[in-house]
Amino acid sequence: PPSADFATRCIHDGQDPENFIRRVVISPISLSNIFKQFSPGESAGFDYSRSGYPTRECLQQSFASLENGKYA
Repeated sequence: PPSADFATRCIHDGQDPENFIRRVVISPISLSNIFKQFSPGESAGFDYSRSGYPTRECLQQSFASLENGKYA
C-alpha cells in the first residue's frame, strides 16, 4: 500500500498470496521448476524459466510499485 513506510513496502509490495498454490505470504525462491501445461505448447502462465518465472514476476511487481511505475 502506498501509505505504508518504504521499508514495509519493500517487504510486501509485489507479494500476492492468491497467486501461489499454497497461499504462502512471501513468494518462494525456487532454483528450478516444472510448469503445468494444458497441452503441448499451451502453458498455464509460465512455460520456461528463462522467459518468465513466478519469483522474477514478484520482484518486477515490487520494483514497479516502489518506483511508482505503471507496469512491471
